[in-house]
Amino acid sequence: MENTNQITAFTLAEVLITLMVIGILAMVTIPGIMQAWEERVTVSKLKETYSTLQQAFKLAEIENGQPETWGFSYSNYSVTWDKMLPYLKTSQNCKLTAGGCAADGIKLLNEKPYININSDNTWYKFTLVSGVNIMSDRPSGQCTGSFYSDGQPSCFRLFVDINGLKGPNQFGKDVFAFSMTKRGFIPWGGYHTPGDYMYHQNSCTGPDNIGSSIEGLGCARWVIERGNMDYLHEVTTW
Repeated sequence: MENTNQITAFTLAEVLITLMVIGILAMVTIPGIMQAWEERVTVSKLKETYSTLQQAFKLAEIENGQPETWGFSYSNYSVTWDKMLPYLKTSQNCKLTAGGCAADGIKLLNEKPYININSDNTWYKFTLVSGVNIMSDRPSGQCTGSFYSDGQPSCFRLFVDINGLKGPNQFGKDVFAFSMTKRGFIPWGGYHTPGDYMYHQNSCTGPDNIGSSIEGLGCARWVIERGNMDYLHEVTTW
């Protein structure tokens, strides 16, 4: 008579093989899942910061008039942010001094060193309560600077580091560039058409541009408008 109560069990070898397969699958899939999650966080935080800056600009404009009348100049930074800081929640304001409001070195997307802002007393620096570092260059008093975006000359250029002092401190990964114009903050990047120039429009096209001296500077518009960071994984075009 057949014993119907017999218990069937896995052998030790079968258990080990199963665990090994699970481990290999985890090694292959988990990094990709984590990277996708980190990119979604970056996209969300950059959009949130952009919206926050735009709102501060609009409120400052309502109270003080158009930015070119605010009285800021190449040698007078404080007026610029004095108008907008009341509408921004900050945790630290380093102004023109070295401190914890900027990374020691910021690189391009292709790992090339680009700029050191922390110890540069020509950049105005502060940190939002969200942990985002904001860094702005010397302004043009009449908003006639050369960093054009959407056909608008800049009042000044602005870099946003969405995770503060944490790495990798690279344009296109956690650092993104904007211009402040008479129309507000405009992200760098995009199409290059007559009358609609966007600064460094072709510098966020992925691995094919690895030798570029500006690679990554034009990724802000890509992230904000397209809601992804596909340029990190493939050759992309506008």
